[in-house]
Amino acid sequence: MTLELEYLVRSSPKILFKFLSKPEALQEWFADEVNKEQDVFSFTWDGEQERAQLLEMKDPELIRFQWVDGERKGDSFGFRIEKDDLTGGVALWISDDVPVEKQDEYTLIWNAQIEALMKVLGS
Repeated sequence: MTLELEYLVRSSPKILFKFLSKPEALQEWFADEVNKEQDVFSFTWDGEQERAQLLEMKDPELIRFQWVDGERKGDSFGFRIEKDDLTGGVALWISDDVPVEKQDEYTLIWNAQIEALMKVLGS
């Protein structure tokens, strides 16, 4: 199942996109260490590394990855940024392929991750 989450963010789409697509910026909130070699990102949490292939990127709107190893191999996750032209508000959408029985667990994980992102952004 694909988990879809929306967060309102006080940031410009361009700045927010940097924090979703650049290894050094992802390392500030998403993982302990992030490296990129060509189109493969390596994410390290608590000494455990998992790699994800970049599937799609449209600056500053969308970035999508697919896990290439680990227990979630083949699953994908991504970020979509939407700006409301009327209000100027910015929404960050997360989509993540997760097992149905782990939907609540992954929602909590994403909430914590986005809280860390908001602190980094000063949002």
